[in-house]
Amino acid sequence: MFLSGSTEGSLINAAGCQMGRRYRLPVQVGGIAASGAMPGYEVGYQKAISGLIPALAGADQVVGIGGFDRSGCVSLEQIVLDCELWRNILRAWQGVKVNADTLSLDAIKRVGPGGYFMKDVHTLQHFRSEVLLPKIAMRDTMPGEKHEPMRLAARDEVRRILKEHRPSPLDKTVKQQIREVLKRYDTELHGKPISTKYLDRFS
Repeated sequence: MFLSGSTEGSLINAAGCQMGRRYRLPVQVGGIAASGAMPGYEVGYQKAISGLIPALAGADQVVGIGGFDRSGCVSLEQIVLDCELWRNILRAWQGVKVNADTLSLDAIKRVGPGGYFMKDVHTLQHFRSEVLLPKIAMRDTMPGEKHEPMRLAARDEVRRILKEHRPSPLDKTVKQQIREVLKRYDTELHGKPISTKYLDRFS
């Protein structure tokens, strides 16, 4: 059985990323993937491994958000969960900045041994950019709940997005460029344009 989101697969993807970097080629790999059939711990750790390793190896794109059950299923709830995961992966990828401002020897001198850095002005200026605050994680469990709080928070966020989100319309010049690309592709592949009519549905 194909194992999606395995550690070995992630290492192979990382090796491919490094080869792409060697030859100065853009790299897209599959990741944030899982074999588990239901959102939960199994899906979570597989997605974390398969997303983090290729990202740290230098992938330009890691695709697979929202998928599970060996990448055969997608759910809106899982998309929201994966976006929370991806925020953490990006934070890990950014690493730790080491410079005069982040080291802040002046703050260390002000606070001194045994002092409390949380009240220092330097901490107040920098902690929001250094600490990733969760959006749907770390929710309290309510009595009688059958699902983990994070999954319920993801479900609520899906409902909010579906109710409130209004996508920004494409600029007319962008639409025309998309039509030209589709027309050229269809003509090369089918001998006539067939895809452009579908674009009008989303205009």
